[in-house]
Amino acid sequence: MNVSLRRSLKTHRKSKDSSIRCYESNFLSLKKRFNVSRVITQNWVVKNVDLVIDTYLDELERKVITHAKFISQLTCLLLTLSPKGRRQPKKKHEKIYNRVNQLVVKHNTDYAADKSKQEKTEKEKENWVMYNDIVAYIKKNEPIAIKAFKANKNKTTFLNLQQMLIMRLYTDIPPRRLDYQNMTIMSYNDYKKLNTEIRENNLWVFHKTKSKGSFFSFGVSLPKTQAYIKDEDNAVIWDCPKQIQKLIYLLRTFKGEKSLLLNTKLKPINKSSLSKLISKAFKNAFNKKVGSSMLRKIYDSEKFKNDVPLEERIKIARMMNHSIMVSMTHYTKQ
Repeated sequence: MNVSLRRSLKTHRKSKDSSIRCYESNFLSLKKRFNVSRVITQNWVVKNVDLVIDTYLDELERKVITHAKFISQLTCLLLTLSPKGRRQPKKKHEKIYNRVNQLVVKHNTDYAADKSKQEKTEKEKENWVMYNDIVAYIKKNEPIAIKAFKANKNKTTFLNLQQMLIMRLYTDIPPRRLDYQNMTIMSYNDYKKLNTEIRENNLWVFHKTKSKGSFFSFGVSLPKTQAYIKDEDNAVIWDCPKQIQKLIYLLRTFKGEKSLLLNTKLKPINKSSLSKLISKAFKNAFNKKVGSSMLRKIYDSEKFKNDVPLEERIKIARMMNHSIMVSMTHYTKQ
């Protein structure tokens, strides 16, 4: 992304830093795909628009790329042609801009219509795990993992018990994406001293008196935090279920890190390693390929299979960090 475009996004479009970083990543992907040695310019778009559109339409049809990838790459073209705002290209670029924009609108509309059918994809059908089966697996195997850990606290028993915690984080409460990867454990007294840091971090907060309970604090400045968040909100707060709280306290008797979760090397976890640990847990349990996105769909599909008050739907959508519309059209499956 060139300096001029970055400046326009920030000053004219008022884009957030997180959005600009996302755009930059998409521009980098576009450059690599078409071997662009320098920045993507308006002249480059004009000369190569047919190549870009035909390439991505072909890859989308062959399912080499996802719908999201397709839209993000075409968005790079739109931003380049109209940096100061939507539908504000130079007159000489209006025809090309409108062509790309109409393509984006059409595919978004078709995608939304397809999702509204609430049907599982073939991949989802193959790897779907019933919510109640996950609950039953935890109920049966967690006591065994706890007993083994208490008998011999080592790396293996720690990681086995942590897998139970991970499964509960995506089952007992409305599952977030991979937000637990950078979650820090903090006392309530320290939490009260924070200000802007609350908006920017994911935290598990505990009281010195365990009976007062603990809670999750998900910062609202993080990417994709958009649904039902007010300007004055510092965080999305969710009470921690007692069994999750007990597991965290127990795990910390072996490794008292400030990070909530650890990777297989017993180091603070990142998104990639959290994703791998989720996949491993469900592969071992059900021999299925299950990730955080699938678990969000499993949770919503279970919770909303019967009539649920709108207020409760909004509360769950807020916790899961998406809108009620996304919940009903994208995550709830038949």
